[in-house]
Amino acid sequence: MTSTEIHAPTRVFAAPAMGVWDRLGLPLGSGRFWLVQAGVLLVAFLDEILLDVMQFLPPFEIPRSTVTALLLIPVVYAALNFGVRGAVGTALWATALMIPDWLFITGVTTANAWVEIGNLAILNGVAIIVGQRVDREGHARLGAEEALRVSEVAEERRAREQRAYASHLVTVQEDERRTLAQDLHDDPVQTLTYLVRMLESLSEDPRLPPELAPLVLRDGELATEVVDALRTVIHGLRPPVLDDFGVVAALRQLVAEVRNRHGISVRLQVSGEQARLSDRCELTVYRVAQEALSNVVRHAQATHVTVSLRFGEQVVLTVTDDGRGIPASGSAAAGSRSGLGLIGMRERVSLVGGSLEVQARSPRGTLVRATVTVSPAGS
Repeated sequence: MTSTEIHAPTRVFAAPAMGVWDRLGLPLGSGRFWLVQAGVLLVAFLDEILLDVMQFLPPFEIPRSTVTALLLIPVVYAALNFGVRGAVGTALWATALMIPDWLFITGVTTANAWVEIGNLAILNGVAIIVGQRVDREGHARLGAEEALRVSEVAEERRAREQRAYASHLVTVQEDERRTLAQDLHDDPVQTLTYLVRMLESLSEDPRLPPELAPLVLRDGELATEVVDALRTVIHGLRPPVLDDFGVVAALRQLVAEVRNRHGISVRLQVSGEQARLSDRCELTVYRVAQEALSNVVRHAQATHVTVSLRFGEQVVLTVTDDGRGIPASGSAAAGSRSGLGLIGMRERVSLVGGSLEVQARSPRGTLVRATVTVSPAGS
């Protein structure tokens, strides 16, 4: 007979036994579970060997029910850590170890036996009640964690959709601005420029009656003012210098316009190795500077403004002024024009993975700092 044939009956009986353990769902793979069972075995050993077989008498009287009550410790521990399956398994193991005490040890009265039966019934009842309570709490916790996870996933998805939608809106807005600026430059500005030249030429024509010359000259000046106003609008919509020469040149032009039109001392400081950035990065930096300077002109009552642009691993734009500052809360009112502008700036910067900081300066003034991760031109 081969070794395989010898051990075949063992496997036949072992397989159903393992199936029973699997169906019970006991945590047999946990080392702590086996330590608990060892503790139960130790209590049973003390009860059987020391108190019954060896008739060991401790210095003080210990009721026999106290030994059974000690089994509550490992049972409750198993319930708290392994739920109802671990607790019931431990209680049944304790019951199986205590039964021989009634069957083989003499001197156990009927009253004592009923007391022990009651204690073991309480032990198993505690295992079921505490274990079920722990299981319910565990299931509730898992349900709450799953609901939280689903909520976080949904919130993250909504945030991604909102960012994508905001990015799309910004792209559409900038495309419309670019188209409108180009249309204004190609048609009205060119036509008005031609009209200005014609009026200038007409005002110098000797055949023009002298009394009409001042009127023609005045019309030419009005047409020139309209051309200048349209060019200002075009620069506000989409400055051609930004696309042609980059953000540094565009900021120089913006600073010069604010200085000349509003009489505010504005200076531009550029540090680091200058480089062309991606269209989105350059446009974001320019729009933040444009909005910050617009807020200075409208609200700050400042006399000196500094625009700083630092190139490095990140591009940092800083706009500081000596105006009246912002409220103590650190932001303008949400419904105000400046508050909406700050929201727009923060949204633009976040779309390119950057951050925006707005805070009051000491003793007065405001600081606006936008930090944008470098994205090379063409990316």
